[in-house]
Amino acid sequence: MDGRIIAQPGSGIATYAAALHRAHKQLTETPLLLKDDSCGSEAPPPTHKERTIRWLRGLMTASIHANFKKISSREAILHAPDIYRLAQVRFRQTRNMLSVQAPRPKGLIHWSLPVPIRIAGWVNIYTIHDVIPLINAELTPMNSQRHRALLEKIVKTGDHIVTVTNSAKQSIINVLGCPPDAVSNCSIAVTPAEPERCHLPQPLLPGRYFIFIGSSERRKNVSRLVSAYKTARTSLPLVLVGPHASYVDPAAGIWNLPFQSAERLSALITNARALVFPSLAEGFGLPIVEAMALGTAVLTSNEGALAEVAEDAAVLADPRDEASIAERLRMLAHGDDLVRSLEERGRSRAANFSADNFTKKLSQLYQELFSKSTMDHV
Repeated sequence: MDGRIIAQPGSGIATYAAALHRAHKQLTETPLLLKDDSCGSEAPPPTHKERTIRWLRGLMTASIHANFKKISSREAILHAPDIYRLAQVRFRQTRNMLSVQAPRPKGLIHWSLPVPIRIAGWVNIYTIHDVIPLINAELTPMNSQRHRALLEKIVKTGDHIVTVTNSAKQSIINVLGCPPDAVSNCSIAVTPAEPERCHLPQPLLPGRYFIFIGSSERRKNVSRLVSAYKTARTSLPLVLVGPHASYVDPAAGIWNLPFQSAERLSALITNARALVFPSLAEGFGLPIVEAMALGTAVLTSNEGALAEVAEDAAVLADPRDEASIAERLRMLAHGDDLVRSLEERGRSRAANFSADNFTKKLSQLYQELFSKSTMDHV
């Protein structure tokens, strides 16, 4: 698999990549990671000369060789210099994929996110987490036209697409026009970090606050959540984890914390009355399953991937209706029996997203695709 995003923890995509890597360790003795020198390091911004050289290389380089390096009995990499940046530059210029020549003629690579690279002669699988930028471009900062061009190229040249929910799968089929059998929902393994033993910041008390976790993208629906919370007039504080300092209002009970370590975040979720996550658009919705696994009640959206992932283990609200969100917040604030029921149902639902289930789905898919590839070349 690609080894770049693993070195950038914190996002849902990086969490997925880490889960994919763990699954690969279960499936083979020495899983390969395709890396370049930028992986795992903070590189300084490129100079004008470096950008010019990369631009010229991207225009002229259609193929690049990767060298096999065995680090230990349990770790090996394929190394290709500057491959990830070079591929992006080349795609922006030419709308063509960068081809990698590997030292082994046959193999399978699972790209954990859409990248404009393929290994020649291998089975190339790409995970497309969602097509939100193509459906609701106003909800994300991503360049919609460029992303569409990349996804269309991947669908055309890749051997298979993997995604994380049936909702995302159907959207990929509808928007990109792929055959249904070209896309598989393999879900994701969700394993929250062990909660850190810590004191809650003032004025938070165990079981007496709501928590939201996420970025400031419009699709996260933070402004409507804040308005709904003020309408609900509950005595429980609302804690926004992420870049949301502009919403802080101690008089209204609204607090902000910056992004936390995984262990600290698990502790904050565990001690919350409920996680509130009425997002407008998600491919999966990692925070709601993490909360369920930690035994915390969940409020989330009544549509799309979030409703699919939650099923009956969460309180569902119309994410576009402030009154709907406010009513559910009041239900959770005052409904002790409801909260206890959600905690129990949540733990049961979260068990569906186990590492074993994820690894089994991947194993079956890899065997099918590799066998088909072998037969096609007989």
